[in-house]
Amino acid sequence: MSIHTAIERTKAKTHPSTIVKFGLFCLLAALGSGCANTVQYGDSGRGETRTTETGIHDLQSATTQMTEAMINDIRVMAYTYGRRPTIAISPFTNQSGNAVSVAPLQRSIVESLQKQDAYQIIDEQKLAETRNQLQLPPNKALTTPGSGPQLAKALGADLLLYGEISEVIRVHPDSRETYYRIELHLVDGKNGNLIWQEKKEFLKSGKKAIFGA
Repeated sequence: MSIHTAIERTKAKTHPSTIVKFGLFCLLAALGSGCANTVQYGDSGRGETRTTETGIHDLQSATTQMTEAMINDIRVMAYTYGRRPTIAISPFTNQSGNAVSVAPLQRSIVESLQKQDAYQIIDEQKLAETRNQLQLPPNKALTTPGSGPQLAKALGADLLLYGEISEVIRVHPDSRETYYRIELHLVDGKNGNLIWQEKKEFLKSGKKAIFGA
């Protein structure tokens, strides 16, 4: 039997339904492999990481700008019109989980207020002693309801300014971004009402998603 005759016989024995089934199998396999893709954010080393160098000087400059914005706010200016109110500046707290020094940020706030000479700043030692008496550690943020007004009242301060730095992570369908967030809050020392607050965020790093098996 010739090779040509054997091929022809093989073709004759192949049922059309077998060809159709084989074609459907290939199609489903192709679709299945496409549906199995996963989203990664660069952990495998193939992700594109965008990092911005947000250093302490950038954060310090931002804190200065925020303090100046507070000083020039019309609601805050009402407290300084015709008088020099006492203000307590609670220690800046680090809630970011990173080794960010908050001392320069605290110093920026104090220096900005001193330049205006519109406030009587309560001594840091007195502030530390009062916080200790109220069992408020220096690194504890004044986020507990009533803790800020309680501290201001104990100090006899007209105003209380406190701030913190934290970290914010935002996940999008195709990216993951990490930000530093700086917050400042000014409250009335007499009634505890919030007078002014501001938040600013700075991109620390970002990763674009990659699609792969």
